[in-house]
Amino acid sequence: MGKLEGYAWKPISQVLTENPPPSAGLTVSEKFPGALGYWCRFFMAVTVSKMIEDAIIVQHGPLGCNGAARTFILEHYNQNFGHGFLHMPSTNMTQDQVIFGGEKNLEQTLLEVDRDYHPPLIIIHDNCCAGIIMDDIDGVVRRTQPKVKAKLLFLPSQGFSTCFADNMSMNMPYFAEIMEPPKEVRKDRVNILGTYKEVFSGCGHIKKEHKPHGDGLFTEWERRYPTDAHELARYVEALGLTVHRVLMSGRYEYVRSAPEAAVNVNNCPAWGYPLGHAMEQKFGTPMLNHAFPIGIEATKRWIYELADFTGRTNEANRFVQQEVEDLQPLWDKAKKMVKGRVALIEGVRNALCATTKALAMARYAEELGMIPYIFNLQGVFITSKEYVVNYFNSDGVNPQTLDGPYLFGFPVDITDVMAELGLGQDDVVYFPTDVYDYARAGKLDPSDSARVNTGQPFRRARHAPRYLGFRGTWAITRDLVEACDAAERHSKPTLYGRLLGDAFEFEKSAPKAH
Repeated sequence: MGKLEGYAWKPISQVLTENPPPSAGLTVSEKFPGALGYWCRFFMAVTVSKMIEDAIIVQHGPLGCNGAARTFILEHYNQNFGHGFLHMPSTNMTQDQVIFGGEKNLEQTLLEVDRDYHPPLIIIHDNCCAGIIMDDIDGVVRRTQPKVKAKLLFLPSQGFSTCFADNMSMNMPYFAEIMEPPKEVRKDRVNILGTYKEVFSGCGHIKKEHKPHGDGLFTEWERRYPTDAHELARYVEALGLTVHRVLMSGRYEYVRSAPEAAVNVNNCPAWGYPLGHAMEQKFGTPMLNHAFPIGIEATKRWIYELADFTGRTNEANRFVQQEVEDLQPLWDKAKKMVKGRVALIEGVRNALCATTKALAMARYAEELGMIPYIFNLQGVFITSKEYVVNYFNSDGVNPQTLDGPYLFGFPVDITDVMAELGLGQDDVVYFPTDVYDYARAGKLDPSDSARVNTGQPFRRARHAPRYLGFRGTWAITRDLVEACDAAERHSKPTLYGRLLGDAFEFEKSAPKAH
């Protein structure tokens, strides 16, 4: 395959069966150097715990992990998603405690945090040092719980225990442990699971009912920057139901009463399915299947699954008909522009991940008549999301995926991918999913090849969520049409493209004076 020697195009279902799971340890390191230990489990576990607004996180281990996690969260989550500043007390494990154990220090820290902060919930995260010496943190929790007012939850998060690829399936079930059996199950209440990073109750999310919008598309819930969960909540209420809880968000009391809902639905299945299965096992709360709907048909399936479960088909028919009528003109325009093109869908370039989003975009591309190809998605991120891949496969989505020995942090070049597939600039639409997309003036630039950046920091559209539902589909499709139009100019490459690509002489392209 030329520059892609050792790589091969395969259906993603085949990639799933031919790659090692994260638990394979050294086998993963041998095939994908650098995958273990990068963005460790501790980092990712903390990002979920901090979404419970009145919980205090206690880090058991050396202080360095505390600072590293807070810096990571400050630069990415706080800046792009409106999270509050993370204050995380630490046991500050020293060399002596690494040798003799840190259990007494942890117990004392929990007592002091309970005394000084008065939190309703304390979540304990350990890191590698505490895990390696096998501190009995469960035992500390049992001994300390009667001495404090706060609920204590230990969420194992040692970085060495896995790469961060499967932290969703490993971490999310623990949050069912802080929930309580329902005194009453409310038949009209719905939980939305799988909300991650986005703050459901942040600024710009004030409910304003029945505010008209110029193009007629937004006539019910008006928010300046709604989240994906707000879009799904709009569907729940359109069916005459009530959103009970959106997880993960809210305060401890909000989370603990989640089992009072009659059913769980999903935003992102990577985060939602593990918690939903845990709630189903512990409380009997049923969970619906469809998730991450981008596109008209995917959104309709999400809505009708809930409508069928709750007996609200008539309400769904009326709502869906109006929403599709509003979206259809733009959808038809885009379909005419891109039908038959190849959708090159790229995983996160620096981390080679984003299985769920890549598959959701593949489903969207197929509905528009495009042919999806996924690349820069490491096999271990596919095996760690087996349940996600199985969901999309069951929905008829099984795109060709570039499988091979990806070195962590070193993506393959999209121009090599295009050369291997025999594609030119006019044959493709490029869908990067991260802040690091490929742009080289003279090779591949938005001025000569259509691209729609689906990275989360770039999907802030007024009055539309980042991705999901009819309004998310509207925003992505609008950007797709604009990207195709922009690529027609074949001149004046973007500044981003000129930084790393060919120089561009504006004087030579300037129109001549008459």
